[in-house]
Amino acid sequence: MAAQQHGNDVEMKQLEPQPVLSIRATVQIVDLAQAQDDRIRALSSYLQQSGAQLAGPPFVRYHTFTETETDLELGIPMVAPIVGEGRIAAGSLAGGPAIITWHIGPHDTLAEAYARMRLAERARPRARWRALGDLLLDRPQAV
Repeated sequence: MAAQQHGNDVEMKQLEPQPVLSIRATVQIVDLAQAQDDRIRALSSYLQQSGAQLAGPPFVRYHTFTETETDLELGIPMVAPIVGEGRIAAGSLAGGPAIITWHIGPHDTLAEAYARMRLAERARPRARWRALGDLLLDRPQAV
């Protein structure tokens, strides 16, 4: 798996804006794995019907995260913009400087990845970073 080659590396990159399709909703933490599975299946089905071309692996954004619930967005980067339908929304990930790292493991150890990104962010305080919170899923079924 590609992620295993990266370990705890933190990388800084300049990213272009990226069109995406995603599903966002507030989810109870106890339902997190099932919610992610549901969203991956819904997006995959929609994309198969549309014939649209993917630009990369799925991502997860946690807009908020508390002890009991999270505002979760699961999406897929697209080669070109595509119209959403129903709960599937078209959007984009912002371009600009980004801090990138990998997280391999259960959700309760995500704080380690965020800590690595925040250390990198502090090392370059004048840079305007894209929001911390985009996690690429190498194997979403393992989440």
